[in-house]
Amino acid sequence: MTRGLYPELIRPLLFRMDAETAHEATLAWLARASGWPVLPALARRVTQVDDPRLRVRVLGCDFLNPLRIAAGLDKDATAVCAWR
Repeated sequence: MTRGLYPELIRPLLFRMDAETAHEATLAWLARASGWPVLPALARRVTQVDDPRLRVRVLGCDFLNPLRIAAGLDKDATAVCAWR
């Protein structure tokens, strides 16, 4: 089992909420965190997985892992800085 902040703390909290509330809470946190330069870098360090088996190439672009973002995820662009 993977251990870490997300699987042990954040995911259980989010899964206790209905989907829309979890979505709004996540975007609100990302919007606030985007304003603190150290937080996006820390989040990347904590969540990034570098496994060669996950690398994909799509339309000539290389990604460290499969990219899956739902349409309308951040339709109001409140957390744009967090998506890098």
